[in-house]
This record gives sequence, structure tokens and C-alpha cells, in this order.
Amino acid sequence: MKKLLVTGASGFLGWNVCNSAAKDWDIRGTVFSHRVEIEGVKTARADLTDFEAVKRLFQEIRPDAVSPQLRVAIVSDIVILSEAKNLNAL
Repeated sequence: MKKLLVTGASGFLGWNVCNSAAKDWDIRGTVFSHRVEIEGVKTARADLTDFEAVKRLFQEIRPDAVSPQLRVAIVSDIVILSEAKNLNAL
């Protein structure tokens, strides 16, 4: 079975992705401040702002796919940074 990495498994999007994909995927979920137990999902605490921690996470799990909310988190951080610096990067 293929592995799916779901970031923010304890959040609204992540929780729903985990529950809807659990029958077809080996789900590995990350949480930060709110631990959650979802049947059939292995979770681990991860700080996605720590590049080295994210790198280790990918090396350990070796996911076949990553849930889209990781991209949402990255884009929202870029928007916040660009607004803070008055950049029009996006």
C-alpha cells in the first residue's frame, strides 16, 4: 500500500483527508500542538517550520504522496512574509 503524508492531521483539512483516504493509503499524519488519534493513521509531532525536521520526516517516512495542505501552509507563510516586507512576490 502506498504511503500518504498528511500534514496537520489534527486540523479540519488534515483530519478529513486522513479519514477519507485511510482505506486506500497507509496514512502518516503530522501534528504540532494538538495530538489526535485517528483510526488507521500513525501520527507524529512535527514542526514544519524546521527544515531539518521536515527533511528527516521525509527520509523516515518516504511518502509516495503528500497532502495538499503542506503547500497551503507554505504559500500562506510566503504571503505573510511578503506582506510584512512590502514585497509583491505573489
